[in-house]
Amino acid sequence: MVQDNFRRNMRAPLIVVAVYLLLVLSRIIETNNWAGENEYVSVIVLQLLVFLLPSVIYTKIRGGKFALKLRVRPIGAQKILLSVLGALALICGSLLLNILFADGIGESDFSLYNTFTATPDGTAESFLYVTLAYAALPAICEEFFFRSLLCAEYEKEGLGCALIMSSLFFGMIHFNFGQLIIYFFAGIVLFLTMYATRSVIGCMCVHFLYNMYGLFGQGFINEVYRTTGSTELFLLILATLFLLFAALFCGEASRLYRLYSRKNKLSDYIETFDDAKKKKRLKKEKMSIGEALLAPPCLVCYLIFVIAAFFA
Repeated sequence: MVQDNFRRNMRAPLIVVAVYLLLVLSRIIETNNWAGENEYVSVIVLQLLVFLLPSVIYTKIRGGKFALKLRVRPIGAQKILLSVLGALALICGSLLLNILFADGIGESDFSLYNTFTATPDGTAESFLYVTLAYAALPAICEEFFFRSLLCAEYEKEGLGCALIMSSLFFGMIHFNFGQLIIYFFAGIVLFLTMYATRSVIGCMCVHFLYNMYGLFGQGFINEVYRTTGSTELFLLILATLFLLFAALFCGEASRLYRLYSRKNKLSDYIETFDDAKKKKRLKKEKMSIGEALLAPPCLVCYLIFVIAAFFA
């Protein structure tokens, strides 16, 4: 068991190191030149090469049993509401954190990894291209990598370990000190959505809706913020909306878990323990989190993040 934990703590962050290096490289080599004047092709190629290709290779290396843990399964209509509530809670919570800890409410321009900036021109064709390249594809590629693959790798050490590691790695991909806490929070919401819906498709929907807000709704919110003329009032409104959507999200998640219970669907990601073993398991999970955070490949990830954020 100890040897298996060591292997997991070494191999999982190694794929993250590869992704971080590819993202840093994309900044250095001027990726817009990959496809000439077609920016959208460059964005699509970047995401396929940086996220999807390493994920497929890693999954292939890990074997068929690992692929079965990735939760790539459709979600029913009864789970759509949870994804919508998760997106609304994520939008309000991110705005709150932006104002409190970062650079204000946020920029109207939507960018990916500080490399590409979306420039819709108002035409139907531009809307489709921007939606695909900046909203749909990032949601699919990033969620498959950070939630599906990494959570499947870490969850054997406990859901707490999977939550922290997947959210931390997700938070660091933008290489921005001020935005780290915001994307870490986003990782938590996306994590909870995946486990409540039991499918990575659920958090892909949340991520897609959040990206659509960033593309087409951020400018409107900025205007509302300026109209209020009071940061305190805007914060109060945001906090109220966040608490409302978070409560509704939790209530909907509880409803889904009651549904799973009635259908006698057992969890495929956590073991059941009697009371005598729960404390021992909790202590072990805390140790596992520390070991995962301090694994040598993780330290390399931190170093890449600090250097890239410093020179951004």
